[in-house]
Amino acid sequence: MPSSCPPVLFIVFRRPDVTRAVWEAIHAASPVRVYVACDGPRPAKQGEADQVQQVRDLIDRDSAGLDVRRLYQPTNLGCGRGVSSAINWFFEHEPEGIILEDDCLPDPTFFSFCAELLERYRDDTNVMQIAGFNPLDKPQAWASDYVFSQYGWQWGWASWRRAWRHFDLAMASWPEFKKAGLDRGSNFWSARVAILDKTFHGEVDTWDYQWAYAMASRWGLSAVPRLSLIQNIGLGEGTHYQGRRGCPTATPLAGALPGPMQHPGFIVPSPDFDRALVARHAPQPIARRILRRLGGILGGRS
Repeated sequence: MPSSCPPVLFIVFRRPDVTRAVWEAIHAASPVRVYVACDGPRPAKQGEADQVQQVRDLIDRDSAGLDVRRLYQPTNLGCGRGVSSAINWFFEHEPEGIILEDDCLPDPTFFSFCAELLERYRDDTNVMQIAGFNPLDKPQAWASDYVFSQYGWQWGWASWRRAWRHFDLAMASWPEFKKAGLDRGSNFWSARVAILDKTFHGEVDTWDYQWAYAMASRWGLSAVPRLSLIQNIGLGEGTHYQGRRGCPTATPLAGALPGPMQHPGFIVPSPDFDRALVARHAPQPIARRILRRLGGILGGRS
């Protein structure tokens, strides 16, 4: 495995307690560089300016031994612009790296997992994301330490500049994509199309739906570990994901991957994993139709 931890983008905001835990994990991994992005406080939220300042003070106070670059916004950009502009900034300076938000606590092996796969798939444009989070409850009995999927969570992930260049916050190509009937493919269903419609029309302030669309529109793959290497320690009131359909209210405990890494033999989506993920998170009976499509397209059994 590569001996050094790749650059890390750490996206923070107003939660000093969870920020401290993740910051300590990043510090222990000793990345070659750390980019810290913090949105500005919302004027209408009482006490938020103090919370944001506490987070920034924590970072500034506990940065010894790290090469830290900072992007502290003076005003609030919101979730969509705030996070996506931070990732844009990161990839303006780095060709590849790891992205962590303030509530995504990584197992130490998450960093080496990302480092090895960033190097291995650096020039493979089919692979667009390395996911640290596996939403299934148990470690999977796979022959390899990870599989490829049409889907992937952004709770601790890594990517490349060459993949992120396909991201468009405005989703300008979405109408043409639908006009061509591509929204009826195996990795789309009515609820997913509906939320992408709302995102396109500016009804959802986010960035991750746009990134999911960027990957799906290019048949991009996520590498997903056989057990979750990330534990979300910040779910609950006031989080970005609160109330989302299919979003877990608790996450599998982060585990460790023993070395050496066992790689899959083929760079194709895993029918078993994608079926399990759809069955878990897509509404019924929509999931049954998706599973039938996945069975035919990916060669699995529905």
